[in-house]
Amino acid sequence: MNGDKVNLDELTSKWIAYQASSDPNLHWAIFAFDDLTYNEPHSAWEAIKMTFEKARTAEEIVGMIAAGPLENLLTNHGEMMFSLVAEYTKANPNFKNCLRGVWLEKSNTVYEKFQRLAGKPEF
Repeated sequence: MNGDKVNLDELTSKWIAYQASSDPNLHWAIFAFDDLTYNEPHSAWEAIKMTFEKARTAEEIVGMIAAGPLENLLTNHGEMMFSLVAEYTKANPNFKNCLRGVWLEKSNTVYEKFQRLAGKPEF
């Protein structure tokens, strides 16, 4: 999947629809989003922001963004993507709710600064 805006819009809509319904016809969206987090981190970040904007009032979906694509992105590309995540969070304080659902290993190079950004209690 390439990361153009039309495909990202469709992907994020189908990902949300799958999370809400578990429709097996939409399961491909999980794999496609996951693939982006490993292979196209900047496209994945754009998709994460789009998904958050579409689902920001759906707490359960926001939690799934955190525990899925956002956690994968930061686990695999934390150093490269952290400044973009921090910048977006400062401009969109509600995104902290999403950050709080991400669990990174203490060995992750961005662990400490991520914990501070997310406002997690140990920091």
